[in-house]
Formats: sequence, C-alpha cells, structure tokens
Amino acid sequence: MNLTTQIEERPPHIPSILLVEDEPSNARLVIRVFKKLGIDTPIVHVLHAEAALQYLQSPASTVRLLMTDLRLPRISGIDLVRMVKGDPRLQKVSCAILSASSDPLDVSESYRAGANCFLVKPLTYAELSELLAAVHRFFLKSDAKPEQDPICRSHK
Repeated sequence: MNLTTQIEERPPHIPSILLVEDEPSNARLVIRVFKKLGIDTPIVHVLHAEAALQYLQSPASTVRLLMTDLRLPRISGIDLVRMVKGDPRLQKVSCAILSASSDPLDVSESYRAGANCFLVKPLTYAELSELLAAVHRFFLKSDAKPEQDPICRSHK
C-alpha cells in the first residue's frame, strides 16, 4: 500500500477521514487546519485513487469520510466516488469532493456519481477553516449512520 502520511495508531472502530490529494502542499494544509481546529479525528492521506481504494478495502479501514480532489492522476475524484458508491461494502462512506473548480458540470457530475457534497476550495485560510469545521461537524459528529455499522455503533 502506497500511503503517504498520517497513518496513526488508533483503536479499532474510531472513525477516520481519508484524504485523497495528489498535491502534498494542499494535503498538508488540510491536515494542518484540522489540527489547528483541535479536531483529533485520524486522517489518512493518499496521493491517488488506487491507493484510496486499496486502503478503503483493507480490514484496517475505519473511514467514515472520503475527501477527494476532483482532478487526480489516472482515476479522477468523480470516478473514485462512483467506485466507492458502487461497492456494497463501502456505500456507507460519505464522499466529499474538494476542488478549486466551481464548474457546474463538475458539480453535477460529482453528485451523479454519488458524492454527498461538492466543496469549492476557499481562497483564504479562515474560509478553509470554517469549511472544514462544518464538514467535520456534519459528517463525523451529526450524520447518523445505520445501527449495524460497527464504526457508528461504538460511538453512541
């Protein structure tokens, strides 16, 4: 598995975020914002969709939220979301596209692929902090998941 950063030791069933970003400086920024916000949710960063799928399908995966860039090498973020939502074992993973694009075609295609949200990368650090805090609050604190999901059941 070609994972690049932030694979932390954690107890089983602790929900995590999988960040798929091929630009290391963008990934470092997102991780830094989460840490500055005091969010201790484990973050796994991978550089491309193939590594994301490999990690998601591994027994060690506790991913609750997949955050992916739209434009990735080889397999796009949209195609990654389509594969995740098409896999019955992964359908409960929430998927967010995080992109500099605000093109309506990109947005529409992302939702058609099964994305739960399309986030346009803000221009300022403060706006990014606000956006990521809201995403974390919704997908990892407020978003109810089915009872049979072992990740969710352990956090009641």
